[in-house]
Amino acid sequence: MFSIPTSFQLHGQKIDVIYDKQLTNTSDARGMSHFRENKIRLQTSTDSIPTPITMQEQTFCHELIHYLLLHAESKLNDDEKFVNLMGNLLHQALSTMEYPKKVNKK
Repeated sequence: MFSIPTSFQLHGQKIDVIYDKQLTNTSDARGMSHFRENKIRLQTSTDSIPTPITMQEQTFCHELIHYLLLHAESKLNDDEKFVNLMGNLLHQALSTMEYPKKVNKK
């Protein structure tokens, strides 16, 4: 299980992750990358738009792939099928990672 960050950096630029209760209503999207603003907007769960945390995580991963491809100057950034596949793979890897339990060494 992983947590969606509030921000991260790429090439020295801070990208903020913000939640928008109206994103689906205003843009018909669960998430959006706003490259000029250095922001990722995610639809948060509301009574009228239930959005499970796993859906928010996957959407974050999808938008993160867009940012990575943008900064890599890749033409694949416009390929939504590729971005969705990579976002889904990244989400599965991050959400299923297992770590060793911390051992108190004396």
